[in-house]
Formats: sequence, C-alpha cells, structure tokens
Amino acid sequence: MREIERFCRTYLWTGDTKTSKKSPIAWDSVCKPKVAGGQNVKNFHLWNKAAILKLLWALAFKPDALWVKWVNAYYIKGKNMFTMALPTSASWVIKKIWSSIELLDRNSECKKVFFAIGSFSIRKLYAALIGQFPKVTWRRLVCNNLASRKSLFILWLAVQGRLPTKDRLQHWGISTDGMCTLCGQVWQQVLQLLKIQRPSLGFEQEIQFAVRMRKRSTGINKVFAVVFAEVVYGLWIQRNQRVFAGHIQTPDQIVRAAIFGIACRCRQSDIHLLMF
Repeated sequence: MREIERFCRTYLWTGDTKTSKKSPIAWDSVCKPKVAGGQNVKNFHLWNKAAILKLLWALAFKPDALWVKWVNAYYIKGKNMFTMALPTSASWVIKKIWSSIELLDRNSECKKVFFAIGSFSIRKLYAALIGQFPKVTWRRLVCNNLASRKSLFILWLAVQGRLPTKDRLQHWGISTDGMCTLCGQVWQQVLQLLKIQRPSLGFEQEIQFAVRMRKRSTGINKVFAVVFAEVVYGLWIQRNQRVFAGHIQTPDQIVRAAIFGIACRCRQSDIHLLMF
C-alpha cells in the first residue's frame, strides 16, 4: 500500500514513478476534498479500511453468502461476533477483518454508517473515516471551473504559495527582486479586456477579488475564474520558458494565447465577453 502511494505521489510531482523530489504539498493535504483545499485523491489506507469494513458488514448482515456461512460455521458458531474472542487459529484475512471492529468503537460516524439500514456504501464510510475539514476561502476558483486541468493544478499550487515564485524565493532567504513586472503588465491587459477599470493588485488581493467575482454568475463574472486560472498558468509557463529556454513572449502574446484557450473551453454564449 505504501509503495502504491509512493508511486502516485512521485508521479504527481515529477511525471514518472522513478524520479523523486520533495513534494510541495503534503500527501494528506492532496487527499482532502477540493472544497477543503485538496485534490480529492483517495487516501489508499483509509479506502482499504473502508473496503475491509465492508467484509465485516457482510459477515454481520449477509448470512446467505457462501463465505459468510463458512466463517460462521468455523469461527463464530452462533456467538456475537462483535464481543467474542477471535480464535488464534484464524487466518490473517479473518484477523484483518476482525481488527476493523476497533474502528467502529473509535469512530462514531463510522459506526453510524455501518449500522445504517440499507445497503453498505464504501464511499460513505470512507467519508466518515477521512472526516470533515474546514472549507478554504478560494474553493470557488478551483471547483466547477471550466479551465484546463493543468491550469487548475497550477492555480491550486499558486493560491497556496507553493510555486517557486520571486516572493517565495525571498521567503526562503534567496536574494531577488520580489516584483514581477510581466505579471503586472499581462494582468493589466486582461483587466482592460474584461472592462474592469482599476490597476492590477498584488496576487493575494487578486485572489480575493477573483473569489468575490466567482460568487456572482452574471456578465463577466461567469468567465472570470476561467480567465484567472488560464492567465496564471500562462504566466507560469512563460516564466519557465524564460528561465530554462530563454524564450520570451510579449505580454500581448501571453494574453492572446490565454484568451484563445479560454474561448475554446467556455460556453458559446460567453465568447463575446472575451472579444478584443
């Protein structure tokens, strides 16, 4: 299980399963729901526990299953499976199923789902195991956003300050000019295109503005979150091209490339909002 998780974690951050690097965000945070700031990736350990609990549920509530009849005949023998002592001769599989009873004793939500009337749901039990998390303020920027998956992933990292941008390098103690002139120029053009009459702000302030825009669904508000994600992604790609390949695009080229991608993804009825 740990090895599978390691492969997934390594692939997420490097693109393959062999190259290892420090993760910008802890795996437990990646497994949180999107509204809580994660990527809603399944926590394999908890999902496995939920699957084992389903076998325990079958033992308790599906007496007609052949394997359940066998376990009842050889181990339970009419006793209360939740209070009896498991025979030491039981196989490791049976012991593993029995050990999950402790989860029900420790987690009242799991117990509630387990004994609920009706069919068993691994999904509901997994939700009970992973628990509740506070919602992040910027959840509307990454949830139900029509931007590309790559753009949303980079935005997800950016809003948490996990990209090695100039301000973060300064935080690490690396000497650099914290201002990004290109970002300001590009975003100013975007604001003018969207007919928003104000100067560009710092990134944290722009996040707050984008969140407020996302709360409404009229006019330019409908596409603002998509624009925000695609422009952040476009700037990140240009940053890497400049640093590692020496390829430089003008602010106008970056904006036009982003708008073209947005127009291909947004609804036909909203394209007029992106016209130069």
